[in-house]
Amino acid sequence: MQQTIDKGYDYIMSYDERWKEESGSIGFRMSNDYLFRALMQRDEKTLRKIVAAFLQVSPDDIEDVTVINPIILGESINDKEMHLDVRVIIDHGRNMNLEMQTVHHAGWAERSLSYACRSFDSLCHGDHYEDAPGIWQIAFCDFTLFEQHRAFVSTYMLLETVGDHHVYTDKFKITNVDMTSISLARDNCPDSDLVDWALLFKAKTWEELKMLAEKDKSLDETISSAWQLSKDREILEQMRRREENER
Repeated sequence: MQQTIDKGYDYIMSYDERWKEESGSIGFRMSNDYLFRALMQRDEKTLRKIVAAFLQVSPDDIEDVTVINPIILGESINDKEMHLDVRVIIDHGRNMNLEMQTVHHAGWAERSLSYACRSFDSLCHGDHYEDAPGIWQIAFCDFTLFEQHRAFVSTYMLLETVGDHHVYTDKFKITNVDMTSISLARDNCPDSDLVDWALLFKAKTWEELKMLAEKDKSLDETISSAWQLSKDREILEQMRRREENER
């Protein structure tokens, strides 16, 4: 029987261990971009943990994290107009875009740059340019963007190209997490938390997810949330439409 979840943006998800009764193929992709969007909107703990992994801080060190472009989950949306990047404001100041990208579309580098530029240009009339909050555009990619420069995590900034590579500004960054290059991540490095997230998004069976859950209680909670969201008939239908679109 399908479980219906309240569509309110402020819905707080509680842990449900019944997901551990599942076995075999998950039946949907954990990297489904609609599911990713739903998790970021519905599960503040997961959103906070992912943001903290990039900032390399404890989730408890983040005072506030809010999705500022929520959609009504489960509603039918014109896929041609739908941009599933999640815009987040952290501690009432810093801006971060989070994206799940499973298909290597032509022009992805330019597309991600466009997302970042639109978010950076957020000043209102009368604001001082030096007060621009900046933007960090982050994408979990299920492909390698630049074959000659493969890395698990790559971060790009504006910098001087001839002399000492001085950074023009630290308020504009683009990061790609290449989920096909997890093996390139070194143990005990700043990217170690991101490795677990990439493994979660790449998982194809419930058994793989159970192994991750045994390793990290916070991942257990995220998997529970994903399972609950997949029990919402309307959300599941949108997830399937997204995968059909990609195929």
